[in-house]
Amino acid sequence: MQPNLVFISRDLEPGSLFTGALAGRGLDVSGRSLVVLQPLPFESVPVAGWIFFASRNAVHFFFRRLSELDMPLPAVRWAALGDATAVALSEYVAQVDFTGNGDPE
Repeated sequence: MQPNLVFISRDLEPGSLFTGALAGRGLDVSGRSLVVLQPLPFESVPVAGWIFFASRNAVHFFFRRLSELDMPLPAVRWAALGDATAVALSEYVAQVDFTGNGDPE
């Protein structure tokens, strides 16, 4: 065991605040993503009143696929389960109708 080595299961940006904070405490930081993300193909969008997104990646994959299929934007209300997802969603739609805060109540 190397007690001064911290492994983080994500790719780290050079100069990130998190890495700097750990290094400032005398720790060596290593990071590598253990997840590979890839979109699942779809040919149509289900008829719905709302479309909820749980991640920024899901937002980008969805709208990239809509573009590939040359499909119009569905006439729905748009929702994001968190702030970062809402920011990503706002790159594609005029209004994000709901942004969750992590509390199911």
